[in-house]
Amino acid sequence: MYLLEIEINMIIPITRRFHLSFAQQTKHRLFEIISEMASHPGDFSNHPETDLLKNRKLDFHNLLQLIVSMEAGSVKDELLKFFSFAKDTASHFAFFQQRAKLSDDALPYLFHSFNKLYPYTFYKDKYQLLAADGSSFTFTRNPLDIDSYFAPDGTTTNAYNQVHIIPLFDLISKRYTDCVVQPVRKKNEFRALCALIDRHQTVPGIVPIFIADRGVHSFNVLHMPPNIIFIA
Repeated sequence: MYLLEIEINMIIPITRRFHLSFAQQTKHRLFEIISEMASHPGDFSNHPETDLLKNRKLDFHNLLQLIVSMEAGSVKDELLKFFSFAKDTASHFAFFQQRAKLSDDALPYLFHSFNKLYPYTFYKDKYQLLAADGSSFTFTRNPLDIDSYFAPDGTTTNAYNQVHIIPLFDLISKRYTDCVVQPVRKKNEFRALCALIDRHQTVPGIVPIFIADRGVHSFNVLHMPPNIIFIA
């Protein structure tokens, strides 16, 4: 009887996963990576000996799940939704404090670990088509962040902050593979593209083709290994 219960307990999770939709399976696998990271949070915190180790309402596991699931609402509203409007929902100040403890490697690690779960599709089974282009985004006003802050001027009465991102997108697999984020006042798309090319992990036997507009080509970009193609 005991062995039968063990077999049933092993089969039920597999059966449940089999009946999940692709979106549910994808979400489940993403959360599995977060759970694995939460088993050693010190590797992804600024102070491994002290940060994100205590059993708080907004611990490492909940913090990452919240960040990847946040939508367009305010931080307060997103926290309330995440904790099902519980009376002891963590405050937005607690969120800011916990988020500040994450190292710069935490989210890139999650991103790349998740990407590795799904194989790429290649053009003619030989080429990986990768497009790069920059975009600027406005975010919460912060006058102290001088590298991204724009004070009111003749064209606008509202101050704002912006970041500039240069993502790398796989045209055949239809997903992002990497991204460089820069303060908008220090944006440098030449340097960003070089970083994306240098960081790209080439698949054996596959030739990567980097595609960008004519505004980002430079001698550093053109001086690439022979197994890489650049199109501007």
